[in-house]
Amino acid sequence: MSKRLQHQFDRGDIVSLDMGSASTQVACKALVLSPAAYNALGLALAVPITEHDSSRYAGFAVAIVLPGRTPASGAALVNLVRPVDLAARGAKLLGKAPQTTIDEALHRLQAVVGKTAERTPA
Repeated sequence: MSKRLQHQFDRGDIVSLDMGSASTQVACKALVLSPAAYNALGLALAVPITEHDSSRYAGFAVAIVLPGRTPASGAALVNLVRPVDLAARGAKLLGKAPQTTIDEALHRLQAVVGKTAERTPA
């Protein structure tokens, strides 16, 4: 039986979720980067939030320090973006990142994946 979400997650939501395997539980915080319309399909694009030293990622321009007033402190590691089934991982909403943090995360994600080419009509 599949789990149902209690909340419709949106871009900028800070969530707590279980990132362990079937036999272990590992609680982790993440920043959701995909919009609600995409998340409604069952998956969300999220990046982990670490409270540990993220200096090894500094040269890649992907670590974002979350302001102290947000429900998670640390750095959102944008270079570790991954699809996450929020229902299966038992996601719980902790709060919302400030818009400036969301914008910076998306900007840095674009730097990681590269600028997309213009589509030409077929």
